[in-house]
Amino acid sequence: MRRLKLQHWFTTGPLQLIFKNAGILLSGKSVAGLCNLGSLALAARALGPDVFGTLILIHTVVRLIIGILKFQSWQAVIRYGAISLHTQQHQNFHGLIIFTVLLDAVSAVLGTTVAILAVPLIAPYLGWSDDVTSMAMLYSIVILFSVTATPIGILRLFNRFDLLSIHATISPGIRLIGASVIYFVGIGLWGFLSVWFIAGVVGGIVLVVMGWCELRKRELIPPRHMSFRNLTQPHPGLWRFVFATNIQSSLELTTGHLTTLVVGWVLGPTAAGLFKIAKELSTVLSRAGGLLAESIYPELAKLSTQEQNQTFRRVIVRSGLVAGGGATIIFLGMIVLGEPLLRLTVGTEFVGAYPLLLLLILAETIGAFGFGLNSAMYAIGRAGIPLQVNVTATVLYLPLLFFFLTQMSTIGAGIAFTIFSATRFVAMATITTRLLRRGKTTR
Repeated sequence: MRRLKLQHWFTTGPLQLIFKNAGILLSGKSVAGLCNLGSLALAARALGPDVFGTLILIHTVVRLIIGILKFQSWQAVIRYGAISLHTQQHQNFHGLIIFTVLLDAVSAVLGTTVAILAVPLIAPYLGWSDDVTSMAMLYSIVILFSVTATPIGILRLFNRFDLLSIHATISPGIRLIGASVIYFVGIGLWGFLSVWFIAGVVGGIVLVVMGWCELRKRELIPPRHMSFRNLTQPHPGLWRFVFATNIQSSLELTTGHLTTLVVGWVLGPTAAGLFKIAKELSTVLSRAGGLLAESIYPELAKLSTQEQNQTFRRVIVRSGLVAGGGATIIFLGMIVLGEPLLRLTVGTEFVGAYPLLLLLILAETIGAFGFGLNSAMYAIGRAGIPLQVNVTATVLYLPLLFFFLTQMSTIGAGIAFTIFSATRFVAMATITTRLLRRGKTTR
């Protein structure tokens, strides 16, 4: 009886579509994860711990700037796009798309400019030579092709997770192929950076084309003569929503990148490389949670417009239990397989990252139980709640990170990150539970 009841969770209602879409994304993300791990392993073996750490720091600086300045306009596309399409207000939808595209363009130009100006300022703190600094400045141009939130929102809104799954493999696949060539040719640091750059450019262009084609197929491309004035007027609270979700998502995206930079600053590039390897292996859970979050948000947004309160609550609870249970199984498996996996993939020089790896996976396991909590708040227009929680947790996290790094070396980063993850989960679970009990599941 229990088995039939559990099976019912996956075969009826929105939960079925959520896990179906997540499964489609998982197929692409699994390939992407293997490609990323393969390219990192090749780079680590070819460059050695010190130079590999420099490669990771350059990439991390760029990703950190993208995370800070990138508007998460895909969330606005889903929330306000679902309302416009539900009410057949296509003109409002056109205005929304134009608005979010403009946000993406401003973010891309601003991010590139900031990166080029900031790299020479932070280079001395990371021990970069003039040649490395020049490489990092040139690599920063990839930001122009990395801010693609609007097409992501379009594809998620229309349940085109099959296209997103295909896209997920493009950049990692290019990196793996390029890294294989560089590994055997022996070009060095600039060769790997060139491959990473090409992968980023191609991936960004392909995603934009996919989003545009989807709009054209549905005859929803904004007309050329449409005015740019009053784009946000039909969408009350859009600016507030955009800024709240941007800050919140920026904090989430930059926490890992910022941690890598802090580790490199305090302990050097070799330690940064060790942390990156452990983080990359642990993200098998955060990526799985991310896939579910990408799938659950559009469905919660639609349930919110239809005032499906009971279904809304049930989806959050059940999906969290399933994701958390799966993450726990992976964590237990990594206790046994973690060290051999490190030795097999990146070599014995990186086996020292094993204790750190377990702590990071533990942190991701805790987060997996609450993967849908932020999406629930966005769906009902309460974007300020995740933001407040994340800001508070981050303010507590950074001092802890510095303290544990200075006292316990790289493993201290894992301890601090686990505390950070647990703090966020407890706070979000408590607040969300209170809101759900009050019936706050509608806009």
